[in-house]
Amino acid sequence: MSSSGDAWRGFLAGSLAAVTAGCATHPIDLVKVRMQLNVTRNQAPTIMGTTKSIVAKEGFMALYDGITGSILRQFVLIGCRLGFYNIFKKMFEDEKGKLSFTGKFGCGLLAGAIGALVGNPADLTLVRMQADGRLPPHERRNYCHAGDAVYRIAREEGVAALWRGTVSTM
Repeated sequence: MSSSGDAWRGFLAGSLAAVTAGCATHPIDLVKVRMQLNVTRNQAPTIMGTTKSIVAKEGFMALYDGITGSILRQFVLIGCRLGFYNIFKKMFEDEKGKLSFTGKFGCGLLAGAIGALVGNPADLTLVRMQADGRLPPHERRNYCHAGDAVYRIAREEGVAALWRGTVSTM
């Protein structure tokens, strides 16, 4: 298969696996984000306490708030990482198809950086959608889905806002 075909196969296989895992673990990730945003000095939030609080205040389905952001993030970020890794690996392997540890490390580093750059809008979208429920009702963004979030962030804050925090992600 061609190098282009390998890249697409890596992108699609990685994306589908990541989306499946992301959907399964999304409620846990949402609870983690809410715990990280909880600024209480008296007592550290617990996983069970945060989960119960979300379900009691917002309903069970709130555990899936931002799921479209998670799907977008997994598809773009992980897909790019695996797809670009395969491209770089083909570029740098020797005539026998071998690549040294440092070559693999370098390919992974480059692919990860490109994935982070391309995937940052999706990552920002996911975090915004997950955090929205803890804001007071009048401050909530109430994004309908990931596409709506990307569009509104670009329109309301400027396209560059989609890449806020990219350097620290890379």
